Amino acid sequence: MLPSGQQASCLNASEARFVAQEMPRYFRHGVTLAKSRDGSPPVVFDVGANVGLFTLYAHHITGGDVRVYAFEPIPQTFAVLALNAAGCGPAVTPLNHALGRQEGDISFTHFPAVSAWSSAYRPDRDAAAEQARMTKGVAAVVERGVVMPWLRFVPKPLRDWVVRGGVRRMSKREHVTCRVRTLSQVIDERGIVRIDLLKIDVEGAEMDVLAGISIAHWPIIRQVVVEVEQFDTRGPEVASLFRSHGFTHIHESCDEIDRSVNTGMLVARRGP
Repeated sequence: MLPSGQQASCLNASEARFVAQEMPRYFRHGVTLAKSRDGSPPVVFDVGANVGLFTLYAHHITGGDVRVYAFEPIPQTFAVLALNAAGCGPAVTPLNHALGRQEGDISFTHFPAVSAWSSAYRPDRDAAAEQARMTKGVAAVVERGVVMPWLRFVPKPLRDWVVRGGVRRMSKREHVTCRVRTLSQVIDERGIVRIDLLKIDVEGAEMDVLAGISIAHWPIIRQVVVEVEQFDTRGPEVASLFRSHGFTHIHESCDEIDRSVNTGMLVARRGP
């Protein structure tokens, strides 16, 4: 059960608990979901939906009066997303493909034990460095008490040993070929006339998703919340892109866990 009281299927209970408690972060800095002037429900694109916890949260805070298009390319994860989406009825449309720069197929690195780490940007040659980065992130999560809270009370050497061992187990990977389409293709095919919130959490592929938006479609996007990897260098690049497309309210959101793995959130809204 989620903090909102909703029932949800998941692949890993500890992972789901951590992700679920992060949901309010997407609605800071004035981000809202409201009906349009004609009374139609808000439209949300959940890009990198995983098992659908953000989708369920958006459904919850709108009382189900929402239209969510949820994108998840990994078949195993998509199967759980589809189960969760089914409980929302026609309000949610789950789509089993990624969004990127162009249509085609791409190899994803899938982490069965931690599905949220799965990405098209986790090559085997970087596995050691990525494992070290994730060890820092898991250590920060443990320190906050979200996962294995009892570890905060054991000596640091033992705590570090447990974390390293856990990350080694979680780092087991497999490769999955997934379909990729562009966001603008979906807009055209579905007849989308506005996107009230574009949420992107795609583990390093955020610039690919944004590159798949045609010039003609940027104006229909009202709000964007995107998790950016390599935030110290890519964050300014993404913020500049948003400004170039008319977003006037841009905010950064980073906590100690984000900083430990060099990620951060950018929130962009149009005026006033």
